[in-house]
Amino acid sequence: MAQKNVIDEVRQSASPRDDGARHVLARRSCRVIFCPNQVTATVALGLATRDGGRIDTTVVYWPERCDVTMLRRAGVTCISYSRWNCIRILAMRRPFRRMEVCLPHHKLGRFVSAFALLGSTTSLVDDGLDALRNRPRNVDPARFAKGSPFYTFRYDVPLGDWLQAFSVDRVADIQGLGNVERPSLDLRGVDRLVVESPPLGKVAGQLGVGQPGTLLVTHSNVNKRVLHAPGTGAVDGKSTALERSLASFTGELVVGESMVAVYALLQQHRSHRIVVYLAREDMANLAPLVRLVSSRTHAELRLC
Repeated sequence: MAQKNVIDEVRQSASPRDDGARHVLARRSCRVIFCPNQVTATVALGLATRDGGRIDTTVVYWPERCDVTMLRRAGVTCISYSRWNCIRILAMRRPFRRMEVCLPHHKLGRFVSAFALLGSTTSLVDDGLDALRNRPRNVDPARFAKGSPFYTFRYDVPLGDWLQAFSVDRVADIQGLGNVERPSLDLRGVDRLVVESPPLGKVAGQLGVGQPGTLLVTHSNVNKRVLHAPGTGAVDGKSTALERSLASFTGELVVGESMVAVYALLQQHRSHRIVVYLAREDMANLAPLVRLVSSRTHAELRLC
């Protein structure tokens, strides 16, 4: 009942004042993509570029976690998330158009879920490591119709088993994760770069965090921080262009379950060594990622 009340609120707020206008404009296609992080924003850019402006695309983004500079340069409308902004989008686009709503998952709240139900179709946009898990952690596949589009990177590796029920559409270059306005890291003198991610908390004592030559990149989500280092031995992950910084890094990259690992493993020009820590109990579910690590001669898998 609560969900229905939210839907009614959104529908009433977005209803056009002149119902006769519905018959004036032909129903054209539009797409609304919800982007809570840089992965979704990068896939959204690839999708919009691939479509070449044929579909009117709007990106709804969370400013504290997304850099949408490249999307705006490509002519994509980018609007920061708020209920009012979502209602404005519905009022301007839905009455006259077939609206595809692209969600990263259903954890963005009841309002966003209600917004999606008012679209013509609902698709899934890749928002992280779930594409390389056999069972997704953030997505409930049962909430999407069989054969729904799943927009993702142009991976040349097998993806998770759960995606067999989706129509996988590889639209973006993973290199795009480095195309942000944030500054690169100065990695001169850094021998070991530790990217905070699960399950590194299990092996914190082995990572050398806080020692000379080791730099910690903290998790962008403060609730997921499990490693600690002095101020000079750590940098905030959400304020740096970590992926772009790896191009010139020649030391050892230590990472766990993270898209940073996937990005680094897929680079053609490798100047650094990669150590990927995974939890033993997650090996079966992370089999696609395990295969990717094992296929790279410059990478080592360690279980914990």
